[in-house]
Amino acid sequence: MWLAQLLRLGLLSEGYIYPKEERGVRELLRRRMILVRQQTMCLLGIQNMITRYENIRLSGDKIKRDHDEEKLLSYLKDEHVRQVVSSQAKILRCVMEQIDVLEKDIH
Repeated sequence: MWLAQLLRLGLLSEGYIYPKEERGVRELLRRRMILVRQQTMCLLGIQNMITRYENIRLSGDKIKRDHDEEKLLSYLKDEHVRQVVSSQAKILRCVMEQIDVLEKDIH
């Protein structure tokens, strides 16, 4: 009764069951969304580390475009911080690669 009233008031949206043919694409899109979030977390982590330890601001685009990890690490003096950023950069590259793979399958 309570759910029916919420539905009549427009406060509850109706559910939609995807046809079986479209469920696979929906799963690809969901996974892509999760990977894009991970990509953003990695980018922000790298940006924050470089800013915090070296007071250098790098854009997310610059970090994504710099495929040369050594160039990215050249901004950092502390070896431990370099190791953390190196790890994050490797994860970022892997996530970006998987996003590209999913996008090709989605199209």
